[in-house]
Amino acid sequence: MRREIQYTRTQINNVDKEYRACKQELRNLCLPLEYRSRLDCLSQLNSRLHTSLLHTRNSKLVALGLILTTKDYEYAPVKVVTIPEDLNLPEHYKNILGKGLSFAPSTQKTDLYELNKDFERYARRICLRLHFDGVTPPNRTVFDFINPKLSKWTPPHDNPALDHYIDLCRKKLSTHARNSKDNISKEEFEALCDIRKEQNWVIKPADKGGAVVVWRKDLYVEEASA
Repeated sequence: MRREIQYTRTQINNVDKEYRACKQELRNLCLPLEYRSRLDCLSQLNSRLHTSLLHTRNSKLVALGLILTTKDYEYAPVKVVTIPEDLNLPEHYKNILGKGLSFAPSTQKTDLYELNKDFERYARRICLRLHFDGVTPPNRTVFDFINPKLSKWTPPHDNPALDHYIDLCRKKLSTHARNSKDNISKEEFEALCDIRKEQNWVIKPADKGGAVVVWRKDLYVEEASA
């Protein structure tokens, strides 16, 4: 396995070197506007090829029974365990906890300003990560961390694949914001609010099995202190 991983990394590095060399040659041969247009065209072609290959791969795996179709895993409730077993946990509380601790309720009201602000912050971070990849950071003293100088600089976009990914994410965010729907009922939302206010329970994930464990608080404190 280690040899395969090392071989794959070597192949990726070789392809990356060839890509950079071809990119530089194309830059030398074309005018800036034409260079940008050709890169965008290549990026779109690569994206279509990747989507087509992914669809073909998944279709073959589904036919072989190695992966499930979307209908097979639309909803798999999580087991809810109470300690003690006779803990008075209403059924609608179990229903909302059965969605899992990583479940996030959605809402039809989306703050577009905050959504776009968070995404632009994310896009800037990945651009910075790519721009400074392989660059050794400068040595810093303790005083640099006491009063750090925050920068709002964003590196220039010269990677067509990254630009295409960011544009695609922007479009999907916009579509999601327009078509967002509630993924829980009114009763489940009220149950979720009641659970947040509950002071006598401690809700934790199980060590094994992926279940949700609802402890009575005094028992949980006793167990944790033992």
